Amino acid sequence: MARRRTPPSTLIPEPITRILALHGPLQVSCGSGLARVSVSVHAAPFDDMLLLFVPRRSPFRVALDRDPRVDLHIQGGAVHYSVRIQGRAIDTGGASAHERRMEILPWLPEGSTLQQFLGVELIPERIEYAYDEGEERRHFQGATDAAKVPPMATRWIRLCFGGLIPAVAIAFVSVFAYVGWYGQWDPLRPVVLLAALAGSVGLIASARLGYRVLAHRSWQRGKAARHHGGLLSEGLLPVRSALIAAAGTLVVAVLALAICAVAWGGDLLGVSLAATQLWFLLPLWTFRFMGDMGESAA
Repeated sequence: MARRRTPPSTLIPEPITRILALHGPLQVSCGSGLARVSVSVHAAPFDDMLLLFVPRRSPFRVALDRDPRVDLHIQGGAVHYSVRIQGRAIDTGGASAHERRMEILPWLPEGSTLQQFLGVELIPERIEYAYDEGEERRHFQGATDAAKVPPMATRWIRLCFGGLIPAVAIAFVSVFAYVGWYGQWDPLRPVVLLAALAGSVGLIASARLGYRVLAHRSWQRGKAARHHGGLLSEGLLPVRSALIAAAGTLVVAVLALAICAVAWGGDLLGVSLAATQLWFLLPLWTFRFMGDMGESAA
């Protein structure tokens, strides 16, 4: 069953939404240093986000994969106002497949079609607003509810092991019991135990990270449900970093399991591989993923 969309919360005050709606193209920046990318885009303003119309071949998409943090800053001319929005951006794929595509149609640049653009959601986490015209002056500065996010370490743990704590516990118990029972008098037992645990848990983390990246990419192409991408599809972690982490944990796991095989032979290697439960988890993830793809196609 497809998950229902959570009702949007008000993150952008109405006066700022009105300014964004009337301002025209917006300048949005992403990244830092030499990798910083700045583009001028049209946007559809909502209470809970800005939907940016980004050209499909724009380098902005690559920059978002490296760092989802974005910065938008506009200033008025005849009417003196300044708005700055900092937050995270999520590349949802083609704008024509966005779940709110009927609502964003009126905001398209004249003579354009949805098929020409990516739909990038900008979730505001901090807003600065100043308005000064005659005797009327307003000022607002502060964080939005969207800024209440878990610490970075917690986000990575959730991405690697979210929903898999029982599997990780089983891996720990299985490896610890095997090494403890058969290696009571082996002087290398501490080293072998750490290597076996690193190998088992590393394979679980690598598989989960790889799954999240593939699911996120599939969602961007309109072939999967958003929730399969986890925190990647919420803009809370960079996609590129997740891909690098998946490759890194895989290398560490393979090296650790090689140490197990050399030190104790094939028995411990087999136990360590079986303890990952990937022989069960990978088909399960595939089954759920394919099921959601079928529902999306229907």
